[in-house]
Amino acid sequence: MFAAGTHSRSLCKRVRISVTVIFWLLALTNTAILIWSYYTTFLYVKLLIVVPSESDNVNLATITDIIHEHSSPSIPSISNLRIEITEFALSFNELTADFWNGTAYTCALALMASMYVYPYFKLFIYCIVFLVPLKREYQHRAVFHLNQWNKAMFIPLVAVLMQCATVSFPIDLPSHYLQEHTNVNAEAYPGHGMVLNIVNLACYYVIDHVLFFIIHSKHKYISRTSPIFAAAGNHDASASVQCDDVDSRMTFVYKDYILRKYASTSYAGVCGRAVFVLMVIGNVWLNLEALHIATLRFKLQGVLAMFIADPYVINNVITTADILLNTSLLNASIAWFIYVVYYTVFVVCPCVVCVLLAVVWILPLVNKRFAVAVTAKYALKLLWFVQSWNALDIYLLCQFGGTDHNIKSGTKYLLDSRFPEYCGDDGIVTQIFGEDCSWADSWFTYGMFVVSATVLVQWFAIYYTNKIFTVDDDKHSDGDGSARKLSINT
Repeated sequence: MFAAGTHSRSLCKRVRISVTVIFWLLALTNTAILIWSYYTTFLYVKLLIVVPSESDNVNLATITDIIHEHSSPSIPSISNLRIEITEFALSFNELTADFWNGTAYTCALALMASMYVYPYFKLFIYCIVFLVPLKREYQHRAVFHLNQWNKAMFIPLVAVLMQCATVSFPIDLPSHYLQEHTNVNAEAYPGHGMVLNIVNLACYYVIDHVLFFIIHSKHKYISRTSPIFAAAGNHDASASVQCDDVDSRMTFVYKDYILRKYASTSYAGVCGRAVFVLMVIGNVWLNLEALHIATLRFKLQGVLAMFIADPYVINNVITTADILLNTSLLNASIAWFIYVVYYTVFVVCPCVVCVLLAVVWILPLVNKRFAVAVTAKYALKLLWFVQSWNALDIYLLCQFGGTDHNIKSGTKYLLDSRFPEYCGDDGIVTQIFGEDCSWADSWFTYGMFVVSATVLVQWFAIYYTNKIFTVDDDKHSDGDGSARKLSINT
């Protein structure tokens, strides 16, 4: 029997070593993919000219003259009366550099922090967790908090989709003849670099959970070498009963301790708890309102705005992603992949978090002890997992970067730097019309306050719920000092 126990422990050790090797292979491979994504196109902006089939007799010479006068160095490909002109094809490095050179510093810094700083800081923490002898609690908390902020890497997705929604519009040509026989649209859509970014982010979530497994499997291996487990391994019935009794008593103590924290003993406590529960329930409605209200409004200005029927751009969380399905230039599989990911993290997960919070606080009103046990064991784990994918707070941070200075400077620099002969202070367009080619003005709406309130209430409710339904290890532990928690923060 002793030999069997030794074989089991050696097998567990080999499994942990194998998982550790797999972990570092995944981490290094994911870092290589991250570096590769820097040089892959994140944003395309194209001019699409389509001649409908019923207009086959249109004089293509007129359109050809317009194409030859266009300043784009790329040669348009004409196939079945369809003309595509690539205006911009920006990699992540170029996108960040354009924001910085256009004095939109907050946007550039946010992109740098999400892709240049956070991934390598995360890799540095991985090294500390493995190489520095820390307590399991500190190792878990370090990885846990990093896992919660993996969603910061969604900042490029929001930035690209906001630009796509801003610069995608139909263009009315000055000639009535061309307006009747052609459809001209400026279309922007994300490139393959955005797919790499999403895959890279998903790999980080997998790596985090692999690291959780390594940390906790090591703790279980050490715990099984303690005297109680050793005695149980030798078929000492009294030791097994003693261990079960300890678990039962500790579980009862935890439930009783949580119930005392959940119950209010004063009038102020009852009123405060009632207000909090109403706030959690009201946050469900507030979240739905935040998803359907626009936080920013844009207005296209300049000479280009003369050829746009509606220069105003208004999008909320849901309609921002509609550009992925409305463009004919983006591959359908890529469009649906990005759309599903966006909809999951910015729409579905915020709703799930609100509903979970409401259930956690309403369920104890029906059955306290059952609700406490379920919440401590399962609901908090599910809540923190969904919150790690809830990127509504990231969407809010990106909206703060949409100030009038950032948007105006960024959009103006984008055209001025690409077409210096035509746009800019010394450009031909400015000299003829007295204003630059194009830029966009922006201003915040009251939706900014709605989204901010939703995010703040969610985070406050999550941390307060975690505080109420968890047990302090310092006050409640076994005789040997080993920590026993019913929540995810073990």
